[in-house]
Amino acid sequence: ALRSGQPHHCPLTREPLPTATLQPRLKLAEWAALDGTGLGSLIAGIWLPEAGQRQVWRAVAHDISWTDAPAFWETVAAQHRAAAHPGKMPDLALSPEDEERLILRDAVRDVLRGLAQSATFNRRDGAGWYHAGAFWVAAKPFAERLHAQPEVRDRAEWRLRQALYRHLMAHGLLLPNGVQPVWNMYVIEEDRPHRRYASVLKLPATLYAEFEACPAYAGRLQTVD
Repeated sequence: ALRSGQPHHCPLTREPLPTATLQPRLKLAEWAALDGTGLGSLIAGIWLPEAGQRQVWRAVAHDISWTDAPAFWETVAAQHRAAAHPGKMPDLALSPEDEERLILRDAVRDVLRGLAQSATFNRRDGAGWYHAGAFWVAAKPFAERLHAQPEVRDRAEWRLRQALYRHLMAHGLLLPNGVQPVWNMYVIEEDRPHRRYASVLKLPATLYAEFEACPAYAGRLQTVD
């Protein structure tokens, strides 16, 4: 759509671009040089219905690069080759992007597993909840636990929390609130008079292997206007 040179609505909002007709017509090579890392995840998070999002995050959990068509079909072909030759493991070199995604995915899974199995999980004053088919985790404590993981600790590009969130978004490891990684939420329990304000991250349920057996939070999370 961008490369066609026509004015369009921004794919991340329902509002038209106010200066769409004033945008310069870039050449195809100039459009191709733009970095769209993470754009597919952002668009999916806004426009896909919940059922579609679940399929996307399931693909992410199985290491399928669903936003890159050639990589997607290469993964499918590799799986067919592996099925046809079960004793032979493919020798595929990982790109830096794939290596980064796997490191972050494994770190997120480890931290989420520990949180979901803790005594404070699904409690109003805790650091994580399973609600509406996704995991919600207190943003700062979760980032601190990620930074404590050996594979993450020594990577300078992930040292700042906002940078870490951007990388997680780019790899589909958290579900953004529009273009923002953090959700501002109220944690509410009907039998308690005061609601809790929390800045949280929303994580795909499929990052936790036992998510289908995970009890749902007895209270509810409500977006802060």
